[in-house]
Amino acid sequence: MDRDTEAVATVRAWLDAFNRDDLDGVRSLFAVDGVVYVHGQTLHGWDEFIGWYEPWRGSLESQPGFGYAYKEVVPGVESAAAVIELWTSTRRWTQIGVYHVRDGKVTELWGYESHE
Repeated sequence: MDRDTEAVATVRAWLDAFNRDDLDGVRSLFAVDGVVYVHGQTLHGWDEFIGWYEPWRGSLESQPGFGYAYKEVVPGVESAAAVIELWTSTRRWTQIGVYHVRDGKVTELWGYESHE
């Protein structure tokens, strides 16, 4: 498998694990020295990432009608971008994640959201 195909497969496995609420599965795809850049923050390693993610997710899930679906995974050079739609009963927005992958692990994740 070439590195670009590996990146797409890794990102799809990452998103599938999130969809199943399988955080152990997600963690198995995150590099030990992985970094996440999201909402103006730089999160180093799994503990910092999950420490940010769980309250963020909880705040969304508490809103009526919350849901999300990933729409597309686009290959790049040793990376892939995922387009994710999110919604509540009062709004819809798009999230773009750019994932850098090495040896089947996410080494960097850059997260961006629209503000609709």
